[in-house]
Amino acid sequence: MKDFPLIRSPRAVLIGSAAVAAPVLLFAFTMMGWMYVPMMVIFLVPAALCLVAAVCGSLATLAGEAAALAAMGWLFGARGAMLTALYTAPILMAFAWIVIRRVDFKKGCFALIGVHLAALVLCFMLLRGWAGGDIYGAAAEAASRALDQWDLGDLLLYELYMFGLIDLPQTLQETALVPTLDGLGMALSDAARSDLLLSLTVRVRSVLFSLVPSVIVSQSILGGVCCLVMPLRFGFIAQERRAFKAAASTPQPAEGETPPHPPVDFPTLNMPPFHTWHLPRGMGLQAGLALIAGYFLQNNANPALCIAGIILYAAARTLFTVQGASFINFLQKQRNRRRVWRVIVPAALMLTPVPIFAGVFDQIVNIRGLRAPRQPKEE
Repeated sequence: MKDFPLIRSPRAVLIGSAAVAAPVLLFAFTMMGWMYVPMMVIFLVPAALCLVAAVCGSLATLAGEAAALAAMGWLFGARGAMLTALYTAPILMAFAWIVIRRVDFKKGCFALIGVHLAALVLCFMLLRGWAGGDIYGAAAEAASRALDQWDLGDLLLYELYMFGLIDLPQTLQETALVPTLDGLGMALSDAARSDLLLSLTVRVRSVLFSLVPSVIVSQSILGGVCCLVMPLRFGFIAQERRAFKAAASTPQPAEGETPPHPPVDFPTLNMPPFHTWHLPRGMGLQAGLALIAGYFLQNNANPALCIAGIILYAAARTLFTVQGASFINFLQKQRNRRRVWRVIVPAALMLTPVPIFAGVFDQIVNIRGLRAPRQPKEE
């Protein structure tokens, strides 16, 4: 395929393969690999594979996919490898189809968001079935068993208790620590360890109940956007550099003639500049209502209404976060900040509520003037 050749260059294949495969495989052999590798597969691997496909070629993508399958298979067996394939393969195929068919950028983003959502929901339903219908309880018990069997588990349990993340009955607080057999240190008593593990199980179950739906929705939106934006942007830059390098090796034009700009044969799908990204007026109003409704519903005692509130709030928050990052990029561009800082600053602020407030503010005030003003009604 012209857009995704098997090898763009041997050097690109080596760099791309190592960039995806090395971190996944290295973390798979660490003590906490059972936690780090799934997080990498969910949040980083799909966008990394799409980026490598655009910049380095299909061979590097296949190497990265094989590494993710091997790491998950090593940690969780055949089921882990199957979940990885069910999640990453549809995203890669959808991305390739969008680029090959030259689908418009906005439609491509919605398509990838839908594929992300469908893949994550499918994996969640499979995990729920394997756990007997109680996936949160099974995950909480698995975390408790892993901590109980870990050599440093008692230390971590006590640290969680000291930070107030798990609870201990008042009657056990004074006798939680007992001298070790050699008399040179202190250790948790059996009763305290049992109660702390029980408290940890309850806390993990509660956190997962609210965290999983939010992660599914947020990752579907952010992952769908990143899986298209990053490959298109960096793929174009890489192709542009190759075109200039090829032009430099050709005979130079005569004196006084302007050298022609080398053609860049890479699709952009009409992707607008990031500093112009915004929600249309109607969609912005719907997102605002969803943000308010979700904020109040997510603490509802009814589990169904609570889940609905979590989903609404996560979706609206993610949309306004993206718009807020675009607005911050716009402000930096107005002040002639360097491009690298226009990327680093919004990316760093994504870990804070600042982009959310910036997105809501931009949607209400319309400082950038991207939405046409309302026309007065004719009498």
